[in-house]
Amino acid sequence: MIIFSNAPFWARNLYQKNPDEFWSAYLVYVKKVLSINNSSIKSYQLWNEANHFIDPIKPEDDFRLFQIAGEQVKTSHSESLRFVNVLANLPGWQNHVDAWISKAGESFDVIAIDHYPGTWTPFADNNWYPLDILISRINDPNDLWYGKQAAVIETGFSSWFLPIASEARQARWMEKSLPAVLGKIRLNNRKSDNKVLALGVYQLVDTCSQQFKRESCHGEDLFFTIGIEAHFGLLNSDYSEKLAFNEIRRILSGE
Repeated sequence: MIIFSNAPFWARNLYQKNPDEFWSAYLVYVKKVLSINNSSIKSYQLWNEANHFIDPIKPEDDFRLFQIAGEQVKTSHSESLRFVNVLANLPGWQNHVDAWISKAGESFDVIAIDHYPGTWTPFADNNWYPLDILISRINDPNDLWYGKQAAVIETGFSSWFLPIASEARQARWMEKSLPAVLGKIRLNNRKSDNKVLALGVYQLVDTCSQQFKRESCHGEDLFFTIGIEAHFGLLNSDYSEKLAFNEIRRILSGE
């Protein structure tokens, strides 16, 4: 999956100063990304969590991200699926999706949720209420979301700091949360033509595990090299396996 996202600072500044030039530059960027990818790429994510409060694009402009990228993907990679993802742990997330569909519904095929029970929310590890909502709405003929496919693009648990979290706690999260979400996905996919197409666990490798020197870390952004966000990996930043790595392997192998 290719993700159109993470606008650099110059692009963010351009959006604030001259929106028209930003949209022109964004179109150039999208075309460039598509030009260097071959037909083996079957999925494109059109931006990332456009409803997030740190996102630089105004909510009323989000649909333009999806229109520009979605139309270009359709033109040059017509066999590929187009995803939009929403952070389902923020208030009003369904309203954002409603607006995206109303203004740019033809530009994407899949509604994906990002949900972090236990880390970014106070809910129990196996509380998957956003997925229940998503499945219900894509299967309701009277709903705006009807007929779209679904996905869970991001979920996971950070092992960042004792006593709040640990590698053992992260492994227990996998043990409780993944079977719960997989059960809901499999039940829907047996009954409905509107499928849940993907489940993505964030992420494979820690950005910067606390117990290792900075030389083994990945990336320079301070937000991603300290604290919660740096420790979602199934592997430490030196690629050694965490307990969660073996737990997720056990679950997916059906043991």
